[in-house]
Amino acid sequence: MRKKMTSLSLIAFLGLSTLVFAQTKGTVNDANGFPESDIEVSVKGTQNIVYTDENGNFDIDAKVGDILVINGEEYIVTSNNLGVINPKKTSTVDLQETVVTAYGVQKKETVVGSNVQIKSEVFEDRALTNVAKALEGGAPGVQFSTSTGQPGSGANIRIRGISSYNLSNSPLFVVDGAIFTGSLSDINPNDIESFSVLKDASSTSLYGSAAANGVVMITTKKGKKGNKGKFTFSSNTGVVTRGVPEYAKVGAEDYYKLTWTSMRNGYLESNPNATVEQANQWASNNLITQNLKNNIYNVPNNEVIINGELNPNASMLYNDFDWMDAVTRVGSLQQYNLSYAGASDDTNYFASLGYNNEEGYIIKSDFERYNARVNVDSRVSKWLKIGTDITGALTKSKQAEDGEGSSYINPFYTARFMGPIYSPYLYDDEGKRMYDENGNVRYDGTFTRGRGAGAGVGRNVLQETLLNDRFRETNAVFTRTFAEFNLLPGLTFRTNVAYDIQNYNFKSYQNKEIGDAIGTAALGITRQKTTSLTLNQILSYQKSFGLHNLQVDLGHESIDRNIQYAYTRKTHEVVGGIRELSNFIVNTSNTGYSIDLRKESYFGRVNYDYNSTYSLSASVRQDQSSRFAQGRDKGTFWSAGAAWNIHRESFLRDSRFVNLLKLRTSYGEVGNDGGMSEAPGYQADLNLYDLGYNNGMNGGIYLSQMGNPDLTWETNKQFDVALEFGFFNNRISGSVEYYKRKTEDLIFAVPTPNSSGVPGNSFNKNIGDLENSGIEIALQFGIIRNENFRWDLNVDASTIKNEILTMPNGQEEIINGTKRLAVGRSLYDFWLRKYHGVDPSDGRALYVQDPEKANDTSTRIIDGKAYTVNHNNAEYGYVGSSIPDVYGSFSNNFSYKGFFLNTLFTYQIGGQTYDGNYANLIDTAPDGGAIHTDMLNAWSTPGQVTNIPKLSTNNVSQNLAASSRWLVDSDYLAFRSATFGYSFKKDQIDRFGLSSLKLFLSGENLVSWTARKGLEPVQSFNGTTSYRYTPSRIVSVGLNVQF
Repeated sequence: MRKKMTSLSLIAFLGLSTLVFAQTKGTVNDANGFPESDIEVSVKGTQNIVYTDENGNFDIDAKVGDILVINGEEYIVTSNNLGVINPKKTSTVDLQETVVTAYGVQKKETVVGSNVQIKSEVFEDRALTNVAKALEGGAPGVQFSTSTGQPGSGANIRIRGISSYNLSNSPLFVVDGAIFTGSLSDINPNDIESFSVLKDASSTSLYGSAAANGVVMITTKKGKKGNKGKFTFSSNTGVVTRGVPEYAKVGAEDYYKLTWTSMRNGYLESNPNATVEQANQWASNNLITQNLKNNIYNVPNNEVIINGELNPNASMLYNDFDWMDAVTRVGSLQQYNLSYAGASDDTNYFASLGYNNEEGYIIKSDFERYNARVNVDSRVSKWLKIGTDITGALTKSKQAEDGEGSSYINPFYTARFMGPIYSPYLYDDEGKRMYDENGNVRYDGTFTRGRGAGAGVGRNVLQETLLNDRFRETNAVFTRTFAEFNLLPGLTFRTNVAYDIQNYNFKSYQNKEIGDAIGTAALGITRQKTTSLTLNQILSYQKSFGLHNLQVDLGHESIDRNIQYAYTRKTHEVVGGIRELSNFIVNTSNTGYSIDLRKESYFGRVNYDYNSTYSLSASVRQDQSSRFAQGRDKGTFWSAGAAWNIHRESFLRDSRFVNLLKLRTSYGEVGNDGGMSEAPGYQADLNLYDLGYNNGMNGGIYLSQMGNPDLTWETNKQFDVALEFGFFNNRISGSVEYYKRKTEDLIFAVPTPNSSGVPGNSFNKNIGDLENSGIEIALQFGIIRNENFRWDLNVDASTIKNEILTMPNGQEEIINGTKRLAVGRSLYDFWLRKYHGVDPSDGRALYVQDPEKANDTSTRIIDGKAYTVNHNNAEYGYVGSSIPDVYGSFSNNFSYKGFFLNTLFTYQIGGQTYDGNYANLIDTAPDGGAIHTDMLNAWSTPGQVTNIPKLSTNNVSQNLAASSRWLVDSDYLAFRSATFGYSFKKDQIDRFGLSSLKLFLSGENLVSWTARKGLEPVQSFNGTTSYRYTPSRIVSVGLNVQF
């Protein structure tokens, strides 16, 4: 029998379906009620296939609304309840859905916390090199920041905002039940079965002091019961290009003209008796010789610009000024994965090999990873089950320089801000590229045609990047082993051992020809070894008393972490090409230390439900940390929650349109000590001393930080309430959730008084409170679902409000860069001069005048209000915030007769970015640095209305002062990913001995729409820009085959 389904028309945007898949269970019986074994069960339109065991049971990744195909018949998944399927009697199936929780799994219906699951089907065809990127668009309330696009890099993640000022705001990652302290770049995304994003206190409190910022649980793949052993091979190959365009900048002709205008105007202002003709001639005479230093035209230096225009007889001698083009390339991506998985009656097994090679779009940047993994679980007797999961990872990478600082070795700084009249290569006076006696190209650096002061004289980022080396290598082994004992009916004891070891090696070589180590060369080597041992023991009791279900967990956990670090730098290279310390003579730096951190914890949890209708949960955990002084080193964290499945009540149980209606709420406390100093031997109560301050043979130490014996945890208190719903056979489903998080005892760095003996330093102290609150909405629509065509849409939206409740004692404010912290304000409110615009009468930059400053010659009264052209007299104020009004994603999944199209969009509405990159391009007095095309609209005529001040070599600091002028809207819409492919039908591939075959084309970071070309609004959470490796765009083709 086939179930006819109606279609529901809705207006939707394209996007990748992020509908949550979950592990589900069912039983197949024959017409007489006896279980049927070895029956194929599949999700229609996918290659997801399992087989029933000898008891007719099966586990499959499916969700409500999916169509299961069993023995050629179709069945609609209609609810989350366990059901028995009889092929002769029913066309619907009820399934038991479980979700991964802290230290276990639980029926989803009875979960009282905020727990969002993301299954591998959502991201398995995407060209991901870091598992963190798979989370984007998967759960409301989760923000991402792409601080760097280095190959293999991930993203900074925030769950429900910012909870701390000085400590970590990153979530805790847990892999297969154990806290993960390694690098996410070591994990093969192809090994991931699912993510669970835990957001409220009820979900996270069992992790205590580590869980203040939410928890991301990663479950890796295992062999599934009922599945015979099969190989799966997947590959992705593609091209890597820059994903964010460069800022709009003027070309050579306009650059000369604008610079000339600035010099001419400055001369007139400095010489009020001079005529315009005299100023014009002065600017022409000095444009090249005194300022820009380089003439790329075939006319004399003083004839390049005549009366503000390019000499009509001028023609370029050469045109080779694109530094970004010189340091970029079309990179490549290769990903290959082979796995073997299956299960017998008592044992399931999974083994995989993975290889990833990403060649970045910046030269000398790439990432290579080798992965191997074995996972085996076995029930060796009725009372004992054991398992082990061993993962090995080797990564090798070359890393381009990037960062927040303005360094001429950073290609993202130099290529962006180099004037468009300077070439990376050396040219002669006839415009011919120059070569050395060996035929090698010569670079314009130490040998130069001449550059303006703002163009990095004596440096060449292309040459330095090619000659320098930055090589990183890591190797890591992660193990997870458990033994589970069935002691009595319902009573189990499980012991888990997790041991992680990571070795990090980094070599930085600086050449002797040009740059920071000119004449000597230098080699720096960093080595770090990190080990982590986690032991936990959990005693669990489960019992059902009629319709009453009870689960009690008691546990103990200890975590020991050791870090060993060493750094050496030497100069004066002996033989070229040998990157070893023995090849360098002069030792300039030797440092090293070791760190031991320990945490011991006891925890308990009680879950109760009545007929899956009413659920209660309570948990408590006590942590003892080596970071704090004795007596302040223990913290107790707890939570309580309740849920009501209203749809199971008698008045809704038989409803034809309500499938799910669940109300849940929770409250609890978790802690935060993440991000505290990991200096050697650091304890909060002890003074911190630096070694190495020696005088000849006399040793010396330095008191660098005072201790605080009263320092303790930051405490995060969170309230959460949510409504989950599903209507019309879950064709419309979703959730609406409200949360409030209050962080107490914020850890601030308090300045030390001069009398302390460490003037100009600081020590940590618990002072201040902070609150975050917001609403999260997730909606899923099954727009069209029929025999051939399916269209699913997901939309999520989140808001966040951040407010400082109390400040450190005695302080009304803390000013930090562009921010001012004060009670009632946010951590990310901008505090800047108030820019008003340009005075149409003379082109001067105007600021709102500080009312406490007396009027003077800089004051301008316009429409009765006082403004000033002196930025020192400007009024400061709150002029915006980097926190968006709304952020989220929308996505879709289309499928038609084996074809599928998945797309994902992310967006942000509201918030501002302080665009320092743009500010550096708006220089009213160019001297070799690049300038933005907006400078073409600079003020030039009295009465002209514009936002760009008059070009002039004078008043530069007035024009470029930090102010609200540099704020730009952070609104964006990003086409994050798209996948188009075809899944072959079984009868098309049977003759080749294949179980499944899928071919696809995918793209990552395809295009973004922002308020300004070149802007990346999600580069940071605090709304600032830097000179970092911008995200890559990847377009690839792939296949997935099972046999």
